[in-house]
Amino acid sequence: MAKRKPQPKKDNQRLPSIPSTVEWPRVQTKKGLTLTELVTDHVYTISNLFSSSECLQWIALAEHQLGFPSVPRQIVPKRGEAFRNNARISILDPNAADQLWHSSGLAQLIQSEWSRGKSLARLPSAVTRGKQPVGLNGQLRLYRYDPGQRFGKHYDDTVIDTLGRQSEFTLLIYLNDAGTDPLNVLGKKSHTSSAGGETVFHIPQTSQPLSITPRGGLALLHRHGANCLLHEANPVHGGVKYILRSDIVFS
Repeated sequence: MAKRKPQPKKDNQRLPSIPSTVEWPRVQTKKGLTLTELVTDHVYTISNLFSSSECLQWIALAEHQLGFPSVPRQIVPKRGEAFRNNARISILDPNAADQLWHSSGLAQLIQSEWSRGKSLARLPSAVTRGKQPVGLNGQLRLYRYDPGQRFGKHYDDTVIDTLGRQSEFTLLIYLNDAGTDPLNVLGKKSHTSSAGGETVFHIPQTSQPLSITPRGGLALLHRHGANCLLHEANPVHGGVKYILRSDIVFS
């Protein structure tokens, strides 16, 4: 089991430079975006944050412009760490993150919920007390899980971004449905009824975990840092799982 790390960490790891030819996909605000609370004060979803075509553009960006490493870095856990073996791309671009925050409708939705004292704001912490959600961490990450790949039980840390803002929520945006391979990177039929790849939250005082099946365009938002729930990414059985990851930061 991964242990909690109470102190925030700075997001200052060495990141690849942004290729000059990268064109970040534009995401349009959808009508009727709503925040659905799945675990009180902890886990939320936003359906249809991305359209299917927008999802494909982000996947194509990852595969064709940025490029996943040919051999994913496998993290063999030390004491208190979690196993993971998926492929990852991490790019630092605060401008792209700010564009995504505003154009997708996240800024309007999250800030509105926060200002009304609803759901997101019911569990104040040292990070959020007296502050407002102001954007996304400029470190944008793209994940690819092939069959057999997973991320073991862990907690997400709070981070301090390059602008000195501190995070309180993890943002995961699923870019395709479970069991699919939109660009046929596996070179074979990949849809399966037993796809795996669910994000699973283990909730204290309950025997039934919460399992979320990837669906293209679905955003998953969950509290992290001192109030993070133990969670994991189940092994993928079929297809490829793609995720866009960032954090919601406060100032």
